[in-house]
Parts: sequence; C-alpha cells; structure tokens
Amino acid sequence: MSPVWFLHALREALSSIRRERRRLLPMALGIVFGMTVVMVLLATANGFEASQRKALSAYGDRFLLLRLNRAELDRAGGGEERKLRMDERDIEAIRTGAPAIRRLSPMNMAYRARMFGRGGASGANVWIAGALPELAQIRNIPLAEGRFFDEIDQDERRRVIVLGPMARQQLFGKGPAVGQTVRITGFATTP
Repeated sequence: MSPVWFLHALREALSSIRRERRRLLPMALGIVFGMTVVMVLLATANGFEASQRKALSAYGDRFLLLRLNRAELDRAGGGEERKLRMDERDIEAIRTGAPAIRRLSPMNMAYRARMFGRGGASGANVWIAGALPELAQIRNIPLAEGRFFDEIDQDERRRVIVLGPMARQQLFGKGPAVGQTVRITGFATTP
C-alpha cells in the first residue's frame, strides 16, 4: 500500500465525517449499544451453560433417568389411569436382562413431605426420595458430615436419612445433624 493512496483514503474519510457530522454520534452509539448487547448475551449464555454443567455433574457421565408415572388405558373403553410401580422382581429382571447396566437404583419420591427436627421445634416442607445404596455410586452426592447409607443399613432395615444442605439448615441450624432425630410424617429416623 503506497503512502499516496493511504493519504487519499484518509482525506476522503475526514471529508465524509465533516459532511455527516449529525449522523456520526447516533451511528457510534448504535455500534456501542449493539456490541454491549452482544457481550451481555454471550455472558448470560456462558453463565447458563456453566450452571447447567454444574447441575448435570451431580449425575456423572453415562447416566440414564427413567421416570415411571402413569399408564393411560383406553379412555374410550372407560379405562382409568393406573400408576406404574417398580418392585424387586423388576429390578432383578433389569439386572439380569441388561448386563451393560452396572448400577441401578429406583427412587420412590414424595413431594412436600413434612420433616421435623429437634423434638418438633422446627419444621420444613421438603422433597424426599427413597433409594438403594447404589445411588451413592451413581450420583455425585457430597456429604458435609456423616456417611451415605449402605447395604447393611438396607438389609437390617435401619431408619437412616441423608439430608441435603438446605433441609439440614432448616432442621438443625448450625448444630450437628448426625445422631439427631428427624420425624418424617410420623416416622423417626437418624441422620
């Protein structure tokens, strides 16, 4: 690029700026606004992606969640909906029929269960789930204190509970939760 050509282009640009002074500020503001919007959208998308990755990391990789809800029968024939349930025979059939599945834990969930700690002094509405001990190997569940329940607890039908951080805070505050009694709709358990 020759210096003559560069000087000619610079003179043309300055001449255009002098001629279109009134359009310069709105155009510059439009460019700045557009770039700002793009940056905000990129930051929001990156933050959303990071939060979703963090949430999914609790499930680990190669994780499959199968949700049994209700089966609809023929409504025209007067059929009703029925709840689908998984029992021990179903679990054993999956274990033997699908050897690629290394770990399996059905979960029985209850929403808005009422829990009480410290002799009923505080209460919380929480989401609870019953599961097999294998769940600790399937999901990434960090524990602040205590341990996850195991096969011995299951075989001996011990009443053991693993509290999430929010339920623990609501029930016991800053004090220890291990060894305390928790009541869930009439059943007492020990974290």
